[in-house]
Amino acid sequence: MPTMDLTAAYNRIHELFKLGRYQPALTQCEAVLRQRPGHIPFIGLQIACMLRIGRAPEAVRLLRRTLRHVTHPPHRAMLISQMVEAHSQLNAFDDAIDIARAEHESRPGDAIVTGSYIHILTLAGRKDEAIAVARAAIANRTGQLSVKLGANFAEAALRTEYADEALQYLSAALEANPDTNPEILAFAHTQMGHMLDRAKRYDEAMKHYNKAAELTPVVYDDAANAARVETHKRIFSADRFDALRRPPAGSPTPVFVVGMPRSGTTLTEQIIDAHPDAAGAGELHLINEAIRDLIGETGSAEDLAPDRVDPDRLAQVAAAYRAEIARLVLPRTPRFVVDKAPSNFWHMGFIAMAFPDAKIIHCRRDPRDTCLSCYFQALHAAHSYAFNLKTCGQFYRHYRHMTDYYRTLAQDPRSGLHLLEVDYEDTVADQEAQTRRILDFLGLPFHENCLKFNESGRVARTLSNDQVRQPIYKTSTKRYEHYEKHLAPLIEGLGDILD
Repeated sequence: MPTMDLTAAYNRIHELFKLGRYQPALTQCEAVLRQRPGHIPFIGLQIACMLRIGRAPEAVRLLRRTLRHVTHPPHRAMLISQMVEAHSQLNAFDDAIDIARAEHESRPGDAIVTGSYIHILTLAGRKDEAIAVARAAIANRTGQLSVKLGANFAEAALRTEYADEALQYLSAALEANPDTNPEILAFAHTQMGHMLDRAKRYDEAMKHYNKAAELTPVVYDDAANAARVETHKRIFSADRFDALRRPPAGSPTPVFVVGMPRSGTTLTEQIIDAHPDAAGAGELHLINEAIRDLIGETGSAEDLAPDRVDPDRLAQVAAAYRAEIARLVLPRTPRFVVDKAPSNFWHMGFIAMAFPDAKIIHCRRDPRDTCLSCYFQALHAAHSYAFNLKTCGQFYRHYRHMTDYYRTLAQDPRSGLHLLEVDYEDTVADQEAQTRRILDFLGLPFHENCLKFNESGRVARTLSNDQVRQPIYKTSTKRYEHYEKHLAPLIEGLGDILD
């Protein structure tokens, strides 16, 4: 294949990736690599897609094979960063830190490698080490300002005595390097927003959040989400459950924590994980995989309907799911395992069909706080709604219509849908009362550890990672009031939801 064709193919696939279309991008990468095996840029893009759709074990195997032969510094830095991310997805934080440290020590001047090392230390809760690495790396650059290092320093320094230092450095780095890679710039502006928000400089923070959003080229399809809601209502209507032959209950019992991102799902998982008879498995992609295994890549949504699904195949994918979540929490062998993938709110009908004993906890939060927090985070491009306040509100409407439907369906015993709804504001106001509600719903006795979830030492590999290491605090409620002058597009998108 001629070089120009390779360049054009890479640019085309990378555009799909930036738009959040990870599965088509992965398929096209694999097609190119069959003709040009070993081509590192395509392997890197292939791995990036795998990590976005939850195929971390496969990504690690491919990375190990590839890294044996790669010495080109930019390629190696990219692959090492991906290896660190893959291990963090597998909750192998010690391994991820060891990999990042070794590469950093061999090439201390590489900002990408050092940034990856700072990031994984921060994610693992080792902020003091992360800050020390960041400050040393910055000092060693002798005046060469790095946006990447500044962004990772800011990420580590938030809520610490080094926050002002990190803010000043990152601000100067952004001014000195306007032509930095757009993805790094977007991450940096997000971190600037967080720092300024923390400093109560809300209007300045909003400018940086807006810049971060503008740097992410996504396309939001509101009509497709509206159609998706109607499709799920049709497929999982109560009367279609009459003909269903469900798989048997099994062990462990899955607990699905669902909702919008930034609605308290990580907090809820941490509370449950602190109980001796339960464990959190993190944010999994397993339900999407189970659905693909059940109907195949070319199957239609209608093939999932309770009156059309193959009961033997359904039992097979359900058993495989239970085996995988049990493996993920070893050496613990709890009665309940939590799958905290917020977007599983779309799949509550399937969950009720495949797991008769499953418990679903739907986390809710004020729509203004939810949407604003989504806009403020570095969500990946598959969350296409999250880069515009109006589309945040529009997507929230569809989420609300979907969950309203499933709440009604849960009242029909034919559905077998066991649902509890927990409001974030109620948990913040009275943590013990809501903890008891959750444990009662699961059939677990109350345990004091659940009130001290932040002391468990568990690493939550989500954007709420830092918050859930602290006791519950109330400053995240009604946060939108600080930004009210900027919220007209969001209010328009939400429409009558606020009524």
